[in-house]
Amino acid sequence: MKKNSKRKDLMIGFHDRLRLAMEVRAESQSSLARQLDLTQPEIHYYLKGKIKPRPIVRQKLAYVLKVSYLWLAWGRGELVAFETGYPIEEFHQNFEERFIFLFWSRGISVQQLASTMEVSYNEIEYWMEGDRYPTEEKLDRVCEIFKVSRSWLEEKSNLCMTVEKKILGVNSLY
Repeated sequence: MKKNSKRKDLMIGFHDRLRLAMEVRAESQSSLARQLDLTQPEIHYYLKGKIKPRPIVRQKLAYVLKVSYLWLAWGRGELVAFETGYPIEEFHQNFEERFIFLFWSRGISVQQLASTMEVSYNEIEYWMEGDRYPTEEKLDRVCEIFKVSRSWLEEKSNLCMTVEKKILGVNSLY
């Protein structure tokens, strides 16, 4: 893709990056909404910058549009449009992103997990947003339910650190 410095200067927010990703993929609001099980007005509000999608929706948007999650969600690096495959490892930058990824990749809703763990919906939402962290006991239960190791859920993997370093252009972050 040819770089356009003027366009890059104008892209300051999530809504601008989403609009560009949709243009690159020739994706309409209606089509994108159908693929994500959202409404067209929701996509419209994201594009206008009136509302910002929840983290789980940002991950799904990047996946469906086949663009770098770090670029779409946080503006890190540059727009990279993947033709085949997708570096799912980009979702694994921290606990919150891995936790969110588990939900949509396993088809479990927040309500289902809250019910299974006997905690409030809001508590799960706090974990997803990074406002709170689960207790040791609850973290172990999450790992058991999703069948993942605690070390995977809590720690950055070497692959994730490599991806982040490459995107940020930094030799040593850790």
